[in-house]
Amino acid sequence: MEKNAPESTIKYYQIFEIASESNSVRKIDLNDANANDVLVFVKKLANDAKYGSSRRQGSFSDTSSVKKELIASLTDDENQGSILKIAEQLLSCEVEYNSKHGNFNEIRKGSLLVSNFESEGENSILISKIDVENFFETEHLKLLKGLPQDKGVYKTCLVNVENNALNEEIYLSDTNSSISKFWWSTFLECEFIRDSQKNTDLAFSQLSSTLSQVNKVSPVDHAFLKGNLTSYFTTATHFDPDDMVERVVGNYEPESKEVSTDKIKKDLKKACNSGKFDTSFEIDISPIKSKLKRTIKIDDDIELKIKSGDISKIYQFEYKKSNFIAIKAKSGYGNFRKLDVSDD
Repeated sequence: MEKNAPESTIKYYQIFEIASESNSVRKIDLNDANANDVLVFVKKLANDAKYGSSRRQGSFSDTSSVKKELIASLTDDENQGSILKIAEQLLSCEVEYNSKHGNFNEIRKGSLLVSNFESEGENSILISKIDVENFFETEHLKLLKGLPQDKGVYKTCLVNVENNALNEEIYLSDTNSSISKFWWSTFLECEFIRDSQKNTDLAFSQLSSTLSQVNKVSPVDHAFLKGNLTSYFTTATHFDPDDMVERVVGNYEPESKEVSTDKIKKDLKKACNSGKFDTSFEIDISPIKSKLKRTIKIDDDIELKIKSGDISKIYQFEYKKSNFIAIKAKSGYGNFRKLDVSDD
C-alpha cells in the first residue's frame, strides 16, 4: 500500500512593509489571510531558491544578525520579537545603502516575508524580499488568480531546520540574473559555498559529460555542440542556464536523425538542476583552460588544434575515395598546394 505524501503546512508567516524613505517598518495585517494561498506562494519561492535559474548555496557567518534571530525564532512561540528584528535589520541596511548609493542605484521598495513551513517532510524557514503588490492584495494577502508570478521581483533565502537547529547550508535566489551583493552580504551576512572558479569547473565538467551522450550516437553532432559549449564559456561573463542552453543548442539542426535537440535541451537543464553547481556565477575559465582546447589527430604527422571550441569553419568531404578535411581560412592557406576537385 502506497504511503501518502507528507502534508504541506505553514506554521507562521509575517510580512513587513520596509519603507527606507520614512525609516519605518510596518507589519501588515494578516488576520484575513488565506493560509493555503500563502503556502502556495511560499512553496513557489522556496522551489525557486533550490531549483531556480539564478541560485547559489551559501552559509551564514558566525556574526550574522539574521542567523541569530532565526535561531531565536525556533524557541520563540509567538515569533514576534525575532522576526521583527530581522525586518528592522533589513530596514537599517537599506537606509545605510541608500544614503551612500541612492542617487545612482536606490534599492527597490518592497516588503519582507518570513515564513516557517513544512513541505515534503522538510521543515524550512523562508526569508524573502518581495514586491507584494505583484502577488497579493497587500492588506488581505489574497493570492491574485491569473497574474503571472514569474514576473514578480523578489530575493529569497531558504534555510532547512532539523532537530530544532538551522542547517549549515542555505539557498539563495534572485529574479535578477545575479544575486544582489546587498542581499547576500550586507543583509544576510553570508558567504557563497563555491567561488566562481569552482562553479566554472563543476559546470563545464557536468555539462560536457551530459553532451558526451550525443557522441555515442553522432560524433559529428557531439563535436559541434561541444564546440558551442566551449565557445559559451570563453565568451560569456556570467553563467545563465537559459542563455547557455540557447547558445549551445538553439535552433541547431543535427546531422543525425537519431539526435533530438529537445532531449539535449532537457538534459542540459536537468544537469543545471542537479545541485552540483550554482546557476548564477561569474565565469572564470582559469581552472578549465586545458579542457577548452581540443586536439584532433589527423594522421601520424598532423594534429588539428582547436582553441575556442568553434568548429563551424571545418568541414569533411570525400574525393576519389579518400577522406579530406577542409578549413575556411583567413590566412595560412598559401602554405599549401591547391587541390583541384572540379569534375574531371
